[in-house]
Amino acid sequence: IFFFFFFFLFFVFAMLYENITNQIIRKTVTNNVKVIRSLNVNLNKVKKYFTSKTVKKEEASKPSNYFLTTHFWGPVANWGFVIAGLSDMRKSPDQISIPMTSALCVYSLLFMRFSVMIVPKNMLLFACHFSNECVQLYQLSRKIKYDYYPGENTSGEENSSYKIEDIKEG
Repeated sequence: IFFFFFFFLFFVFAMLYENITNQIIRKTVTNNVKVIRSLNVNLNKVKKYFTSKTVKKEEASKPSNYFLTTHFWGPVANWGFVIAGLSDMRKSPDQISIPMTSALCVYSLLFMRFSVMIVPKNMLLFACHFSNECVQLYQLSRKIKYDYYPGENTSGEENSSYKIEDIKEG
């Protein structure tokens, strides 16, 4: 009798547990479906926002929103390339890397085109990459003059590959 009593209690508790868990699962699923439906509505709004050019123009034209977007902070961060290039003008041309300077030139050309192709046009980004392109082309010209035209070195720096003694002897 004792065994049957515990079996009965176990059975009752199991049924209650199953009933409670089913209710919890139903509530959770119902809540998840509501969340998914609301997300679907929100995703449709997001899709509509990003596919609509008029909304972008209106939003970007507001001065308060402009300083909170990547249309402003991206170019501001990229001015670091220009500042670094300007500070490198004081260094010797033998420290300039042709592959890296060429890569920066290509990078700036690509993003100059990108800045005028997007809507709205980002002229701050264009100015930043135009400046970087000018600086990097100047650095590239310094390196090419230093490596391939050593006699025309007007900056007063000595080319390490040609020494004065070699020129006097030869």
